[in-house]
Amino acid sequence: MRPCFSPCSPSPILDGSLTSHPGPQLAKLEKVADRLRAELADLTAALNARIVYFANLQKLSDDVADPDMGHKSWRGLLVETELLRQEERASLSSLESLSSSPARH
Repeated sequence: MRPCFSPCSPSPILDGSLTSHPGPQLAKLEKVADRLRAELADLTAALNARIVYFANLQKLSDDVADPDMGHKSWRGLLVETELLRQEERASLSSLESLSSSPARH
């Protein structure tokens, strides 16, 4: 728990109460400071890891080249994709014609 000082009363540091009897209050403040330093170290480590991650991600992004759509292998892929689309359209139209025709028993 953090000590609360009112604006009207002098602070323990200024009135000498911490310096004359530094034992328990100073020990509490040192424990709080140690916990804050430990938390700051954790946050610093996390931030540094995040910086390294994004630096590596940027390097990877810079190393990846845009695809050359004019290359022979891409043209073959594009032709194959278009053939698959035509085949899919033909299958869908045959399914629609089957579903629209009257059912035979």
